[in-house]
Amino acid sequence: MDVKQKLKLVPDNPGVYIYYDSQGNVLYVGKAKNLKKRVHQYFSPNVKQEKVAAMLSHMADFRYIITPTEADALSLENNLIKEYMPPYNILLKDDKEHCYIRINVKADFPKLAFVRKLANDKAKYFGPISGSIREMSELLSTVYPSINCNYNFEKLPKNFRPCLNYFIGRCPAPCVGAVTKTEYKETIKKIIALLNGEDGEAKKILTAKMTEAAEKEQYEQALQYKNQIAILNRFCARITEMTKQVDYDVFSICGNGENAIVNVMTIRQGRTVLSENHSAVDAGLDEAQTLTSFLAAYCDGQTPLSKEILVNLPVDDEILEQIFTERYKRKISVTCPQKGIKKQLVNMSYENAKEKLEKSQSQLDKKYNTTIGACVQLKESLNLTAYPQRIECYDISNISGVDKVASMVVFTGGQKDSNSYRRFKIKTVRS
Repeated sequence: MDVKQKLKLVPDNPGVYIYYDSQGNVLYVGKAKNLKKRVHQYFSPNVKQEKVAAMLSHMADFRYIITPTEADALSLENNLIKEYMPPYNILLKDDKEHCYIRINVKADFPKLAFVRKLANDKAKYFGPISGSIREMSELLSTVYPSINCNYNFEKLPKNFRPCLNYFIGRCPAPCVGAVTKTEYKETIKKIIALLNGEDGEAKKILTAKMTEAAEKEQYEQALQYKNQIAILNRFCARITEMTKQVDYDVFSICGNGENAIVNVMTIRQGRTVLSENHSAVDAGLDEAQTLTSFLAAYCDGQTPLSKEILVNLPVDDEILEQIFTERYKRKISVTCPQKGIKKQLVNMSYENAKEKLEKSQSQLDKKYNTTIGACVQLKESLNLTAYPQRIECYDISNISGVDKVASMVVFTGGQKDSNSYRRFKIKTVRS
């Protein structure tokens, strides 16, 4: 049965549709409130975005799965994307640029650990932390010294000596009884308060250390403290005109028909603690659909979320709220604000996404023009019937007409059609 005949059989139920290429590989997975309307939209004569047209040019077949509700369809879509990793869906990868600070407050002497993944272990997690992990670690140990070893303090020998961190003021040395459990727990409370945005005491400590170092003419040390104050200001930067210590997670998408960027901005206690961009190459029919799929994949139940999510486009808020309630076991609302401070936050997030998209597109255009685009231009200039599959470059060098040396470099491509020619690259080099 061909695609046109199968289109007539698609039902009006909610569910998931899956597109395949001629080899049976999954190209795209999507969800729909009404399968018939959504799938038919892809095959309508209306002008389509480049990414949708590219996907359809490779599509040879499709199938669908009916689900009881649209929420079930969104969950199934997310699971199928993780299983098949389709090339035209959003694929979230582990972000190696950010991590979290983990504090096991139940321990007798809690320590700070920088981790990449979250776990349901009743420890406190703060982040994600943007910027240098080393700088953040040094900042915290300078202001509030804490342990970073794995010793069992109750089983250490009596003649145990503290490590170097104690002598340089980076550890209070509970290993030798230099600090009690109660005193150490108070330090941990101050660290938690700092990570929650209460930076007043930390700034006073760093300023005092900077002034003392300057008075002793230890200018390099004073500069280090000054830099740490700047790091602290960036970490605890407050949003302009924010009058309340509120928590929001802001998601904004900006696309150009072929590529899209989703900016994720995290607001905690009225302060921006994170702003990062994600590439969203998705064959959804519109940006709202892409943003909905992104939220379903990003908010997985482990990534910390506030009680309210702000978005720049109307999405399937009821469905997403139902999904988030199941994953996080609490109420999380999704709002597309139209005015006020929430709208300002969304606009700020959108401008970050827009700026990143412009830079990314500029880099892609430059790469294309110096590789594939150059070969396309060569084909047109030389009136070739096909794209060049082999380019031989020669050069001869000599010294005053003697000691001649010749070299040849060969560039080859493996395919002849224009679609696969996009994978053209240097294959062999000989000299």
